[in-house]
Amino acid sequence: MFSRSLLSRLAAEVPTTSTNDLARLSQRFPTLALSSPRLQLLNPRRALSACIARRSISAAAQKTPVKKAPAAKKTTTTKKPAAKKTTKAKTTTKAAAKKKTTTKKAAPKKKAAAKKPAPKKKKVLTERQKALAERKQARDDLKALKEAALEEPKNQPSTAYQIFLGDAIKKSGGGQKLGDVAKVATQDYKNISPAERESLNHTAASAKAANIAAYEKWVLSFTPEQIRLANNARRRLRTKLPKTKSGEKRSGRGLSPIRDPRQVKRPQNAYLMFVQERYQTDDFKGIAFADAAKLLREEFGKLGAADLKKYEDAVAQQLQDYAKNYKSTYGHDPPSKK
Repeated sequence: MFSRSLLSRLAAEVPTTSTNDLARLSQRFPTLALSSPRLQLLNPRRALSACIARRSISAAAQKTPVKKAPAAKKTTTTKKPAAKKTTKAKTTTKAAAKKKTTTKKAAPKKKAAAKKPAPKKKKVLTERQKALAERKQARDDLKALKEAALEEPKNQPSTAYQIFLGDAIKKSGGGQKLGDVAKVATQDYKNISPAERESLNHTAASAKAANIAAYEKWVLSFTPEQIRLANNARRRLRTKLPKTKSGEKRSGRGLSPIRDPRQVKRPQNAYLMFVQERYQTDDFKGIAFADAAKLLREEFGKLGAADLKKYEDAVAQQLQDYAKNYKSTYGHDPPSKK
């Protein structure tokens, strides 16, 4: 009964929240036992053992909190850095996620590749369609060549007969055929007086001078390169146009080379230089050109090495001068021969 009352008294004095406070409980137990008069009266030995037990318990209680306190500190110190690491890891992961998002936003989106249209099937042309296409291409080529050939200025009548015929056509008023007017004007021109002829000649001479001045002004309105290309186009036109009834290439207005003193002359070869030199002598007077050409070919073939070298050196010098003049005149080097 006594022990029960003692335990109930301990439970009443010690609060329920301090379940881990063993030191207080051990200190409280012997004091309560000694304070009880009944325990001291009943058995003094028990009182003495209780006193000894109190000392031992108090010594043990003093040792136990020293051991437990550092353990509690260790747990707190170890847990706190772990929490910081997790926060740092979270922040780093968030920063990395932000960087990834920013890099994804900054990267330009690739445009979808446009689909190439399927190649159209070539239409098979008939023979008639092919012929029409070739004719159209030939007309387009001629038109382009005529544009590149340049159109010369129109000349005024520059002979006495042209002036007389022009006056006759004006007097007719256009009521008669041109052929009939020209036939009558030709007969009347034969019967004109010397004074009328002198007047016509004077008018023709002034018209001719005006034509020459207009032509030179027209030529100088273009660059030497344009004139060079125009002459090339005129040469091609003469080959593409149909030949005359006699089988010769066509020539005339718009087909003959443009006379431009600025054009660079091509260098001669050794044979042409030899022919030019030999023609300056009087050895071939009265000899037909075909016969003279035959004799000149034979003479050129019999030339010695020293004489031939003289012409070859002259040709090499002309080629150097031609290349320099060509570039200074046209602005580019001469085309190389393949």
